Amino acid sequence: MIVLIVIGLVSAVTLSSLVAGGTGTRQGRDRAAGRRRRVVNQNPAAATPADVLDALVADGVPRDQARLVVERAARHGIGPFTQWLWMQRHGATALAIAVAADLTQRDLLDHLGSDTRPDLEALGLFARYNGLRLDPEVGRPTMGRRVLVDSGVAVPDSDDARPAEPGTTDRAA
Repeated sequence: MIVLIVIGLVSAVTLSSLVAGGTGTRQGRDRAAGRRRRVVNQNPAAATPADVLDALVADGVPRDQARLVVERAARHGIGPFTQWLWMQRHGATALAIAVAADLTQRDLLDHLGSDTRPDLEALGLFARYNGLRLDPEVGRPTMGRRVLVDSGVAVPDSDDARPAEPGTTDRAA
C-alpha cells in the first residue's frame, strides 16, 4: 500500500512539473533566443548559420525561404559573419535577395566595405529565377504569391482575340 502511495506521489510530481514546464520552456527559449541575438549583434564573429536562419525568420522571411538562403550561402562560401554584417547594414530581405541572386562573399564584402548597396530590384530577377519568391510591392520573400499588373493595354473582345490564319496578316480578312 505504501509503495502505491509513493508511486502515485512521484507520478503526480512528475506530471505537474511537465505541465508547468511546457509554458516555461517556450518562454525560456524566447529569452534564450533574444539573449543570443544580442550577443551576436555585439559580436558578429560569433554568428552561426542557425543564428542567421533565426534572424531571417524573425525579420519576416518565411522559414523555407530563409533555409534556401542559408543553404545557398553555405554552398557559395558566404560565412555567417558576412551574412550577419549584411543584415545589420541592409536588412534581412536584402540578404535574402543578394544570396539568392548568387552574389559572392567578395561581392558582399565589397559592398560592405564601400558602404554601397547593389540594385536589389535588378537582383530580385535573378533571385526569383533561383527559387526565392518575392512580393514585388514590399520586397519581402513570400510563398509564390502572384501579382497581376495592369499594363493599360485594352483586351480585345473574344471574337477579335482569335489568332490570325497562318499566312495572313489582316485579321479582318
